[in-house]
Amino acid sequence: MARKEYSHFERIPGAPDPVTAVVSRRVKFHELDPMTVVWHGRYPEYFEEAQIALGKKCGFSYPFLRDAGIVTPIHQFHIEYKQSLYDDELFQVKATMVWTEAARINMEYVITKEDGTIASTGYTVQLFVDAHTKEVLWFPPPFWEDCLKRWKNGEFAV
Repeated sequence: MARKEYSHFERIPGAPDPVTAVVSRRVKFHELDPMTVVWHGRYPEYFEEAQIALGKKCGFSYPFLRDAGIVTPIHQFHIEYKQSLYDDELFQVKATMVWTEAARINMEYVITKEDGTIASTGYTVQLFVDAHTKEVLWFPPPFWEDCLKRWKNGEFAV
């Protein structure tokens, strides 16, 4: 399968379509570096804003996870910078959750400028960890199994 520039995870044949959420933002002055472009360390924050919107869409916000005794630390993080973002510029961040039955969350991100050009792409892999014991969960927790069932049933389709 030919990969699109921003597709980092292989799609499983027959799996449900990825789930997405998009947030719109405007660059703020305090996000700029001395070269007057958005500081590279802000991009993970932008990714997280879209990831939070996607988690809420699927029913697992940070408060939900805390109450369930689960944390989801990032195991892998990758980012590619393609075009700079500038002061007061409008842009969108798209988070896409890619199907997996493993005990992990595969998330892809694309930051798109107002003119349609891609500013940045990336991905994260998050693991499920017991918040009390700090042990990695090697099997999907019940809420994730429920999420996968709902996903298969098309509840998250746009």
